[in-house]
Amino acid sequence: MQEVDAIRAQLFALQDKEYQVFYSRLMPTLPPETVIGVRVPLLRRLGVVVELYGTGKGCLIGKHPAQEDLDAAADGLKKAQAALQSGRYDLVILDEINVAWQLGLLQETQLEQLAKLRPQPVELVYTGRGCPPALLQLADLVPHQRAVGAGRD
Repeated sequence: MQEVDAIRAQLFALQDKEYQVFYSRLMPTLPPETVIGVRVPLLRRLGVVVELYGTGKGCLIGKHPAQEDLDAAADGLKKAQAALQSGRYDLVILDEINVAWQLGLLQETQLEQLAKLRPQPVELVYTGRGCPPALLQLADLVPHQRAVGAGRD
């Protein structure tokens, strides 16, 4: 427990209060005091690996993905699989990957296969609204977020 307390103290020492407020507003169901708010460059200095994969041409809302977007998503999925199976990480977070599925950039079977490849004890986290149904059956934990307040859908 001393190690966890030491890490927590390091993170709070790097806290950016404006960033904390911004991010806590993105997660309205979490108590704001549970969001620390540390910017990525500072996390990297602590040895936290943060990598960006699978970005394409930009916003796809209301559009069909271009081949460049599909290729970027496929490349990102390959890199995520390599990270997952590398043995270097205890935690792999695929932020907004469910949205990539909803936009047609990835297939449900691809996400299901990736989840099945997860070695123990690596934690694999898929984020984004609208999790594919097959993944719900594979998940150890499925948090549910509900909208609160005006202007949230």
